[in-house]
Amino acid sequence: MRLLKLTLLLRKENPDAVILSGAAFAITISTLIRFVCHLDQGPIAINMLPLGVIFAFVFWRWRLLWPLVVAHGVIDLLGLMPQAQ
Repeated sequence: MRLLKLTLLLRKENPDAVILSGAAFAITISTLIRFVCHLDQGPIAINMLPLGVIFAFVFWRWRLLWPLVVAHGVIDLLGLMPQAQ
């Protein structure tokens, strides 16, 4: 709630300021949530940041979820294949 108040205050004082809002805010929050959910994987979790940005952008741009679900499944499958051998 404080972030929202701060964003509104900054926007009111300087409407031309670049403030994380709208799509950029949603993509950032989505990426951070994805990153936090993968922290249990250790240092490899840093690899989730670019993927989270890509997934969030794709969803924001085309509003399609199933291609992202399939892509996530393929990435998980590829990540588990070395452990199966």
